[in-house]
Amino acid sequence: MRSSSNSSTVLIRRDEMMTDEATQSRPRDMPPPRLSARAVPSSSHPPGPPSASPLPPLLSATALHASVTASAIAAIARSVCTLLGPQRTLKCTASEPAALSSDALALLDWLTVEHPAGLVLLEACETLHAAHGGGVTTLVCLVGALAPAVRELCAHGFATHAVLRAVRRAAQLCCARLDECALPVLLAAPWGEQNVHAAPPPHEEDVAHEEEAAHEEDVAWFFTEEAPAASAEEALSLKERGNALLRRGALAEARACYDGAVEAYEALHAQHAASHAHSLAVSLSNRALLLCKMGRAEAALADAVRAVRLDATYRKAHHREGAALELLGRHAEAAAAFRRAAAPPPPAAAAEAAAEAEAALGALGAALSHGAEAEMRLAVRCGALLGAPPWRVARRVHVQRLVGAAAERSAVLLGWVHALPRPERSALGAWLGEEERRARVALLDADLDGSLLGDGAEEVVDGAAALRARVRRREELTQRMASGLSALGVRLLLVRGGAEPSLAASCAARGVGVVCALGPRAMAALADALGAAPLCDCRALLSAAPADALAVRVRLYVGGVAPAEEAVAYAYGGEAPNAADSVEDAYLCVRPELPSSVLTTVLACGRTEPLARETERRFLACLARLQAALQARRVLPGAGVCELLCVCCLEAAAEERREAEAAAEPAASSLHQQHETMALLRREAMLAFAGALRALVAQVLQNAGDRPADAEKKVERALERWRSVTPYEAVEWCGPFAPKGDSPAFRDGQACPLLGLDGLAPHTPIYDDLGAKKAAFMASVDALQLLFGSDLLIVNQSRQHPTSR
Repeated sequence: MRSSSNSSTVLIRRDEMMTDEATQSRPRDMPPPRLSARAVPSSSHPPGPPSASPLPPLLSATALHASVTASAIAAIARSVCTLLGPQRTLKCTASEPAALSSDALALLDWLTVEHPAGLVLLEACETLHAAHGGGVTTLVCLVGALAPAVRELCAHGFATHAVLRAVRRAAQLCCARLDECALPVLLAAPWGEQNVHAAPPPHEEDVAHEEEAAHEEDVAWFFTEEAPAASAEEALSLKERGNALLRRGALAEARACYDGAVEAYEALHAQHAASHAHSLAVSLSNRALLLCKMGRAEAALADAVRAVRLDATYRKAHHREGAALELLGRHAEAAAAFRRAAAPPPPAAAAEAAAEAEAALGALGAALSHGAEAEMRLAVRCGALLGAPPWRVARRVHVQRLVGAAAERSAVLLGWVHALPRPERSALGAWLGEEERRARVALLDADLDGSLLGDGAEEVVDGAAALRARVRRREELTQRMASGLSALGVRLLLVRGGAEPSLAASCAARGVGVVCALGPRAMAALADALGAAPLCDCRALLSAAPADALAVRVRLYVGGVAPAEEAVAYAYGGEAPNAADSVEDAYLCVRPELPSSVLTTVLACGRTEPLARETERRFLACLARLQAALQARRVLPGAGVCELLCVCCLEAAAEERREAEAAAEPAASSLHQQHETMALLRREAMLAFAGALRALVAQVLQNAGDRPADAEKKVERALERWRSVTPYEAVEWCGPFAPKGDSPAFRDGQACPLLGLDGLAPHTPIYDDLGAKKAAFMASVDALQLLFGSDLLIVNQSRQHPTSR
């Protein structure tokens, strides 16, 4: 939200403003560059054509433009640089306190920047974010540090285009260094090849440290109440107590124990899916047995089906599924379930491989989370559901924000979720309840209204007899439509628009529930996931065919009583998370049965709308980083490693050029002098880019609480370690299996993760996106090209108020 200012932007072509003599690389009265001990005479630049126009005023205007531009960019960078590092501050605006975010792109949009350079930088950031989903903060901070250096080099007489070319070569050298130090990742199918290495899961001794650090680093804890920790011992105790009560016949007490055990195992399964899946399946199977004894066959079948899905090798789950089906009178399906229970267990190699692959994907995501562990867990679960990248996120992932819910309750569902108002909930709750059911649905991509009558409201009714005939015709068509849907077995009609009460009531009377106000995006996503075209209007309902009824699984969630791995959320009416304060919201989940059709709904929760939007933004950023790593099959060592490696590379290249200049013979001609000048410029550009990267890493330390002087000392100490390391050794030490002792491998520090600064900290990998980092480096030079090297000179003219003379 940019406020208007009293300034106007004028774009003037340089050739219209400057004379031909002004296009020289350096004016004749300007001293030579003083950046090195070897002075370069002014004759090193070829003279331009003669001109009668005075030169100094025009060049002073250019210098003023460069100075103002650099100052504006530096001010913008100072506002954004606090978003670097582990303490990514949530920022809000003074005019609109509800606007809250830690996104650099949103912050740039909020800033009131009078200089047009801010708009140029915002456009560059939007382009980078659209292509890579991140890297905006790095781009802004690099441009803010490089802009004064470019201005200084231009002030010493170097041509602007030559300075920008030298800076671009320095950025290209850094990108080549990033390619050298990139690490391969190992993921099993379908996410990767077998011949690359993955980040290992954390060591057992580090689990306690990571759980303790999660309360400080996880972004969800910034704005949510602390969730009670689930305990495996408590869950096991509840399950065993329920078994004892079930043997004694205390069914009600056993049900309470089983419910507690299932809830505890669900919380553990959401955090460590591979290690608690079997325990959750056993608890669900035992509860299914209890529900069969209580006569609740539908609920027992739902628990048994979930247990089979979690662990297909557990025979008792198949047996209890058969018992529930037999109680429901579905004898053929029950016999098949009993046969599966009696059959030998299938080989567990495929299930174990899938679990290991998902665990490796989770370890890779944890290393790429950058402080957003809760959102990265959602991204990993989405990746496990979507399969091999590239992912069609816009069509396969539907993000829904739930306001008033705790952010740690954010979840991923395989299906599509729609919030139901109270009337629709009452109509559907009678037959849906809280159990998952198989049903047939129909999609109507229109309003459920009187359009089925043909002319509708435009029909002219003459007399009471004609009116009664029209009403009878309407009732007949309505009953015919509802009866036809009921005959096809349709239990749910999903309508993109609204519905007339009489038509909805006629459908409900015949057991067909109507859900309205889906919207065009949700309707397109459902049609794509179900692999069917929706009905175009109400007339199509009168002649609906069996192919128009689609088999799905539906479930109604009320007030957050859903299982943890499929939970919609706990929606609270007050601040305290008590059942008495729970808002009676209902959410319908529609899950397609086609295995090839995957529609994932991500529930981004927050106490307020801005916090829910922030959860959604961080999830999408995590998903973009995860997809980029899987597609490139390479990642960068993070926590400041790759930046410091680039600094060492630039410093070494600049030192080589300095030694070559010192050993060279004095310039014998104008051509040799020009060559020396360009060599000097390239060396200074390398040092300028290295200084910008050092400032980037130092800012991370300052955000972690270090003073500027201490941050500089830490950066210098880390650089001293890396200056003596060969590129091959750097790649070895940055790998996931690097030794913890005397190598400068990156570690998690208590205050800030930075390379080689905390000697005995746990060895937890931190990775960066290779493509986004390289794109940010090159985009910083592109932004400088727009700001300083364009043929359009940007002049900010303040509107002068008339004054008396």
